[in-house]
Amino acid sequence: MEETEVVSIRIRKSLKREAKRLNINLKKALEDIIQEQAKVNKRKANNIAKKLRRSLNLSVNEWVNDVKETRLEE
Repeated sequence: MEETEVVSIRIRKSLKREAKRLNINLKKALEDIIQEQAKVNKRKANNIAKKLRRSLNLSVNEWVNDVKETRLEE
């Protein structure tokens, strides 16, 4: 079983009532939304990285090393 974490959020009462009325599992819905958003963000980041590499004419290894160096500076 995957490790879990407790997340406490506040939503409008009307949304909670509507979810209950429609038998929507809020935990499952939130997990699905977060997973989908993470995929979207990762795709966007990968696309930006590809564009940057092309525009800078860097090899993948050079680009990875530059990113690592930047992270070490922070």
